Amino acid sequence: RELVEMLQQARRSSFPGADKPGYIVGGKTGTSQVIRNGAYSEAETIASYVGFGGSDRPEYVIMIQVAGKDRVWQGSRDAMPIFTDISNWMIDYLKLRPKG
Repeated sequence: RELVEMLQQARRSSFPGADKPGYIVGGKTGTSQVIRNGAYSEAETIASYVGFGGSDRPEYVIMIQVAGKDRVWQGSRDAMPIFTDISNWMIDYLKLRPKG
């Protein structure tokens, strides 16, 4: 439960207003370097975001990875918005009721 609360707080403070009110949503960004020719590339990264959502408890998990050759991607800029769109869609699709 403590980890869920920490990831919720991290999301609320980093991305205020991104989620539908009344739902539990949390997650973590990631940005990793890519190895090319035996060395880390300064010109290419992989962005990721893994998160969860639900009403009174987490009811789904979504993992997003964004990658492409010779592109510098960031988890917060490139993967998180995709997670948000899918997460908000999942709340409607699963017909989850707001917490309370």
